[in-house]
Amino acid sequence: ALAAHACPCLAYCLAEELGQSVLLVDASGKDRELSRILGCENQQGYFDLLSQPERDPNDWVLPTSHKGVHFLPAGTMPTEAMGRHQQAIPGLLERVLQKHDFVVLSGGSVLHDTAALAATPHVGTVLLMPVENETLVADLDAAQKAVRFCKARHVGVVMVDGRSPQA
Repeated sequence: ALAAHACPCLAYCLAEELGQSVLLVDASGKDRELSRILGCENQQGYFDLLSQPERDPNDWVLPTSHKGVHFLPAGTMPTEAMGRHQQAIPGLLERVLQKHDFVVLSGGSVLHDTAALAATPHVGTVLLMPVENETLVADLDAAQKAVRFCKARHVGVVMVDGRSPQA
């Protein structure tokens, strides 16, 4: 849940510090919290594009309050149908990188959301975000093993503060 708050911060920092464009993608199959937080849970997006690779992803990319950050909602396609479309992930990432310098996929818990693992072999770095004073060491170890099993190229860990974000 906190990753849905931490990933936008990461996207905004990348855009601000590097002066480059960032596409933030809600790639969470189960809760799709980032799309819900941003009020676009019923709009087409990431999972729909995986099932319709001929579509232009930019048709469904939304602006944010930062000119360098855009957002692609999770979409409306049920997560259960995603297994048939995992092979479309590399092509989709390649297409969105033609317009954006960075892509940040917000994927949810790798221990509870298999959709979060689907893009693992196709991205440069997987950032695990354990919650300070909440995430058990055994869960962090299991998450690291899961992403390595899914052939993650590089794994990083960013400790997330467990307090509610302040406005």
